[in-house]
Amino acid sequence: MPLNIIGLMGLSRKYDGFLVIVYLNIKVTNLDVTKWLRNESMKKSMLAGLSCILLGTGCASAPPQLGVNNGQLTPCPDKPNCVNSYTSDKEQYVAPIQLRGTTLTIRNNILTVLKEMPNSTITATETNYIRAEFTSNIFRFVDDVEFYFPDSKTTETTVHFRSASRIGYSDFGVNRERIQKVRDQFVILSE
Repeated sequence: MPLNIIGLMGLSRKYDGFLVIVYLNIKVTNLDVTKWLRNESMKKSMLAGLSCILLGTGCASAPPQLGVNNGQLTPCPDKPNCVNSYTSDKEQYVAPIQLRGTTLTIRNNILTVLKEMPNSTITATETNYIRAEFTSNIFRFVDDVEFYFPDSKTTETTVHFRSASRIGYSDFGVNRERIQKVRDQFVILSE
C-alpha cells in the first residue's frame, strides 16, 4: 500500500513594505526520500524554506549580560561592532556627553529621544540607567544600547554610552552613527 504524504508549508514575512512568500510543496511516495532529494527544484525549495526559517529566528538572540558594574558599563567585546564611552580602545571609543540639568530631567530626555527613534524598544529604566534595543528593518538584527548617568554634585551630568550588535563581527558603523544621532537630539532638546 503506497503511502502519500503531501505537505504545504507557507512562510511569509513583511520586510520594508514587501511581502516575501515561500511555498514548499512536498510529495513523498512510499517514503522514498532519496528520490525527491535528487530533484533539483525540490532541493532549491527546501533550501529556500530553511533559509527563511533561519533568518526569521536566528537573528533574535538573547541579550547579553548588560548593566552597570563597578560604576561602568559592560566593556565591548573584541569586535568592531561596539562603541563605549568607558573603553581605551580608539576604534570603539565614543566620548560621553556633558548635560546641564538634574538626573531626572536627563533621564526623561533620554527616554523622549529613544521613543522618537525608529525601531527602538526601551527594555530597562532605572534612576541612573536606561537600556534599549534597536532592531534592523530587513534581517531583524538586534543592537543593545545603554545609557548611564551617575549622580553628580555639580549642575552638569555626564551621560555614558554603550551601543553594540548582538551578533556578527562588523556593524559598518551603525552603532557609532546611532550614538551621534542621540547626541544631536540632546542638543536640540537642550536649546
